[in-house]
Amino acid sequence: MPTDSLRARVMRCFTTLGVAVIAALTVPTASAQWQTIEQPGGYAVARIEMAGPIRGVGITCERGVPILAVRPERSPARSPADLELVAGDGRSVRVALARNGRTDVWVAAIRNPQILDAIAASPVNMALTGARAQLSSDGASQAFRQALAGCYRPGPGSVAAAPAAATGQRTGVLSAADIAAIQRAVRANYDGSGVAAANHLTPAYRAVSERCAQLQEAIDGKFGEADSFGMCGEDASPICQCQDIDDEAVLASLKIAAEPAEPGAAIATARFDLFRSQTAEARSPRTILYRVVRTGSGWQIDDILARDGGGARSVDRALLLTGIREMEGRLGIKPGDAAATPPPPAVAGGPLSPADTAAAFRAAGFVQRGADWRSDCDDPGTASYSPGSVETVRDLNGDGFPEAILIESGTYCYGNTGQGYFIVSKGANGAWRPITSGTGIVTVLSSRGTSNWLDLEIGGPGFCFPVYRWNGREYAEFRRQYDGKPCAN
Repeated sequence: MPTDSLRARVMRCFTTLGVAVIAALTVPTASAQWQTIEQPGGYAVARIEMAGPIRGVGITCERGVPILAVRPERSPARSPADLELVAGDGRSVRVALARNGRTDVWVAAIRNPQILDAIAASPVNMALTGARAQLSSDGASQAFRQALAGCYRPGPGSVAAAPAAATGQRTGVLSAADIAAIQRAVRANYDGSGVAAANHLTPAYRAVSERCAQLQEAIDGKFGEADSFGMCGEDASPICQCQDIDDEAVLASLKIAAEPAEPGAAIATARFDLFRSQTAEARSPRTILYRVVRTGSGWQIDDILARDGGGARSVDRALLLTGIREMEGRLGIKPGDAAATPPPPAVAGGPLSPADTAAAFRAAGFVQRGADWRSDCDDPGTASYSPGSVETVRDLNGDGFPEAILIESGTYCYGNTGQGYFIVSKGANGAWRPITSGTGIVTVLSSRGTSNWLDLEIGGPGFCFPVYRWNGREYAEFRRQYDGKPCAN
């Protein structure tokens, strides 16, 4: 979900697991091939035991999603831990495993069925924080059919590939100005709190993300909050392949390169460390690929990719589209059925004109210095600082006139949260006025308060966030929630 900040996406990463797969992995048996283990309560687990640093692997269905569990001989020092799977054809994928309580079992949700296809097709090499093993495919197909009938169908993967040029077919040349603009667009995903400004993402990419979020909200309202978790990539952020992160370590180590793809497009490579450490393993280095395209608004991010043989395939947009299809199916929505589709976010006037942008920032108390809009906090130039930008433009109260959510990032002004927000409203007379402001990451909810104003969730560190509701005079704290459920701070 590219509209989220890096910190917000990582904060929401959390995976649960039924006791069935843990029980199956903690009862030792000698098996050189995959087996189906029936557990009390009707759970079935596909399991294989191995000798060596990785002692066993199990997969079961939990809420219609395959759950992978790994039992290493020695538990990694940090949770989450990276598990790398390399298939026989050379394709690789990283999975973020979280420790299940105090057990020696590490778990993750598997959203991409091609991972299971690869495991069933041929031996797969596994690497977990230095521990390496080969995962046999013997008996996998049958065990998967028996144990995973409710959450996995063998065959060609359902992930749709986004257009991306093979590295051997690149054309065109990137100028120094092109490369600098691409680097700015990608860096916007990591600067400060990691918020990507609206003009750094293509409208199509943003629309897919917003569509996925709309369907999540509809699923949660009909079936319960947990039913949509992970559908839009919350279980492992694609912009860092992680569930935990040190923002300062990322910024200090971030290097961005760009290479031409087909005309008007490029592949940008972002390399960085998740943490500060003396050892490479503890630093958890990452390499993230972005598809970036030239648009009328400059170079914009269009997808997050992964190398696939001689080319690259979609990761984030494909994940979002897979989630959209699955949620549409659960809601009984046919693709393209606009009448049954939750309405898109209301946008009054679309992107702001230069004159409205300037007026909106001035109404929020910003001053322009060169090309930057800056608040009165006046960051002295710290590495984490990102000047004001227009995050969202939409009609928050249904009056036909736009509100703008402006953001500014940096730990000097906004502490560990790393972001401040400023909401301003345009009236019928064309003048802008301030509505509310504060420290945090704004999520606009579907519920409404007085005069039809939409509620706002203000995210930040922790797992219990305030929801603000318009009371006729101002936005005031109304309740607290986490993932849509009531919580206590």
